[in-house]
Amino acid sequence: MHFYISASALLGLISFFTRSTACGTHGQGLSDEEFDNQMNRLQSRQVPNWVNTELRNVRVFDGFNIGPPTSVFIEGDRIAATGNKAYVVIDGEGKFLIPGLIDSHLHIGDLDGLANATSFGLTSVMNMACRNYTQCAPLRNVPGLATWLSAGVPATGPGSNHAKTMNLPDNLLFHPGDDPTETVAHVVGNGSDWMKITVEVNGPELSAQKALVEQAHAFGIYAVSHAADVESYNEAALSGVDGLQHTPANRAIYSDLLDRLSTSGQFVTATMEIWRIGFGNPGLLALTQGGQPDDRKAVSFDIVVENVVALRKAGVPVLAGTDSVGAQGPYSIPFGLTLHCELENLVSAGYTPAAALRAATVLPNHYHRLGDRGSISPGMRADMVLLNSNPLENIANTRDIARIWVGGVEYKDVAKSTTVCADLLNQIPSNSTAM
Repeated sequence: MHFYISASALLGLISFFTRSTACGTHGQGLSDEEFDNQMNRLQSRQVPNWVNTELRNVRVFDGFNIGPPTSVFIEGDRIAATGNKAYVVIDGEGKFLIPGLIDSHLHIGDLDGLANATSFGLTSVMNMACRNYTQCAPLRNVPGLATWLSAGVPATGPGSNHAKTMNLPDNLLFHPGDDPTETVAHVVGNGSDWMKITVEVNGPELSAQKALVEQAHAFGIYAVSHAADVESYNEAALSGVDGLQHTPANRAIYSDLLDRLSTSGQFVTATMEIWRIGFGNPGLLALTQGGQPDDRKAVSFDIVVENVVALRKAGVPVLAGTDSVGAQGPYSIPFGLTLHCELENLVSAGYTPAAALRAATVLPNHYHRLGDRGSISPGMRADMVLLNSNPLENIANTRDIARIWVGGVEYKDVAKSTTVCADLLNQIPSNSTAM
């Protein structure tokens, strides 16, 4: 059976139910009281000191394989070549060390969300929109928690599905005739790490997209485009944007577009997981009809999988991202767990476990221009996850976490959730009227 759902509606509807995702595409921000409470918690947090550590007899994932037992040294926030100072020794016999995981597309707007992500071994997260810079700023550089980086206010067109679904005020929209230089300058001036463009019906026209991308590059940042159907994919590819967010669910990506993506150097963050959860919850689907012409409406998760397979075969770089918004209202699209589910999704699309891990480590380090994480080698940031089981034998073993380090600080509150990916389906009764 095929369900029909608006791509943008699925990826935007959570705004009706959440208030605590201050900077996310899907949230409306913290109240003053909530923000004050968060600031008090941040100021009172107790963060352990760095402890020079030797992980002994541990087997390390090098991006392709698991190596023989060796020692890995942590000094301050970095991985060291040798142990030159006093070390606490941790015996890692029988365990496996992978780089800290990176979710390349989510929407975290509060401290609890950041902690939840960290507890599942996420050590860097890419927040895909911020519409309240005051509320976003405190989430940057929180010691002992995942590094939070973010887009700013996305360029979203008036009358578009995002504008209507999220009831965006006029000052948060990009109008025809608006100056791309001023738009990007505002984003950069507020500390955003990249520019985001929302490509959809009534979104910025292709000429405006190209101008926004050009200005982003002129300001020294990269640009990504929300594009959840094939038609939007084509526009985004033509715009010269650095990365495309989501995978079309309305039809197969045609060969000419695949060829263009494979030679352009553009990357894709597939976000298969948001589609898997969306198509797996009839109540969620029932709330998201409309918003796009019929030929742009999403049809099935099978089409998403087939398109990711096609991207893989075409050699398009694919990053792991979830579009998670947390457990709020009647829906749960939780931080952390969903990234592990996304790794399973990638394996289901034909990626090897090693390639799936690269999509959450090496590749985002490169394409998000982080530079100092995503691999375990001297001089890199000490973002690491110690596993009890070999992830190359079963990608689900990435959830079998023994210990986590974020910038050399051990994060003690490791997730012990018994929830599995299948539990995220069928959350909402099909006759739900929660809107």
